[in-house]
Amino acid sequence: MDMYVTTRSNRNEQWGLVENLGPTINSYRGDGVPYISSNDLELYFNSWRDGGYGGGDLYVSKRATANDPWGEPENLGPLVNSEYHDVNPCISSDGCILFFSGSQSGDTHRPGGYGGADIWMTRRASHSAPWEAAVNLGPPVNGPAHEIAPRISPDGSKVYFTTLSAGAWENWQVQIIPICDFNGNGQVNGKDVLCMASCWSTDDPLCDIGPFAWGDGTVDLQDLIVLSEYLGKEFIDPTLIAHWALDEAEGDAANDSVSGEDSFVLGEPVWQPDGGMVGGALELDGIDDCIITSTGPNPVEGSFSIVAWIKCSTRSQVIVSQPNGSDWLAVDVEGKLMTELNVTSGQSAAPLLSQALITDDQWHHIGLVWDGSRRMLGIDSVIVAEDTQDGEGVYSSGLYIGVGKDYAADTYFSGLIDDVRIYNRVVSP
Repeated sequence: MDMYVTTRSNRNEQWGLVENLGPTINSYRGDGVPYISSNDLELYFNSWRDGGYGGGDLYVSKRATANDPWGEPENLGPLVNSEYHDVNPCISSDGCILFFSGSQSGDTHRPGGYGGADIWMTRRASHSAPWEAAVNLGPPVNGPAHEIAPRISPDGSKVYFTTLSAGAWENWQVQIIPICDFNGNGQVNGKDVLCMASCWSTDDPLCDIGPFAWGDGTVDLQDLIVLSEYLGKEFIDPTLIAHWALDEAEGDAANDSVSGEDSFVLGEPVWQPDGGMVGGALELDGIDDCIITSTGPNPVEGSFSIVAWIKCSTRSQVIVSQPNGSDWLAVDVEGKLMTELNVTSGQSAAPLLSQALITDDQWHHIGLVWDGSRRMLGIDSVIVAEDTQDGEGVYSSGLYIGVGKDYAADTYFSGLIDDVRIYNRVVSP
């Protein structure tokens, strides 16, 4: 199988004669699925030629100008290619995002997927930078069936792909949405504008959302234009993995609106339907009231953020903890926010202490952020403490809200808590 080309002088003309791309591009093995970059200087394709990493691999051929011949193909390397089939390349119009998929042929597929052949992506900072390690797009794009042949729209707003459903091949599309809720409060408003302003002219990935959702390396007017399109509008955040609004009026269950599952409310806390910072809230007595959830982020899997509104006046209490693990958000003996999040498996970690008082009986938006190497504490959109921590992480299958990790009597939380959210990304709490 070889690759061929035909050209025409303009879109109104007929296509010319078909020409083989020649021995520089084609090999004696299968070569196919060509995709040319928007600047006409890079040709991506998949090949089963010798020298690869296993099955079909992804290659690129480059040229200096659109009038020059194509150069010798280069394998995209082990961060992109695997010992399985890596095929169907597609590059974004800015040249910084590359989508590809597995192949529906064969019984085995690249590890880390969701069943059959999946869609993957890799990115690079610029045209001269190397491609980063490929990541699986995950659900809802990938599932137990085959998802193959991704194609991205020129404006970077959609990805089209083919999937096998009920024995038939179907074409689907999915939107690429910029994450504009920088502080994780469930809204896109003036606070996010201020957050972007604080990152102006930097390369902060949190606020770098334009002209494409994956940014361009600089926070500038392009990002503000994108943000303005979402201000004041309902925003459905795909990175939100758990949300307890705590707007119930009664009962012993707190609903997680993301999973649809109920968490257990223990003791006799008082529901405050109109007493929260965002709708209702739950008032805990500091004696035996708490919430036990089945949802919790796993630090092993990468970045996460947990944020909540609280109002309290009592010191030495725990707001959120990991059962039999560590206290993630707590109030120290001086009434200041702290964390004992420990991602160093089998070893103890020093607590991260802030100098910010939160026991003034006023509402505060607090948060803990783990970016894979740093612990960060935030209060009211300000980072008040941070440090670095090495380790492989610890597994979490659920959380305690309102009591410490060991369920100790002296760790129960006394006060109001509202709108607890968990994201699988970094936010600016």
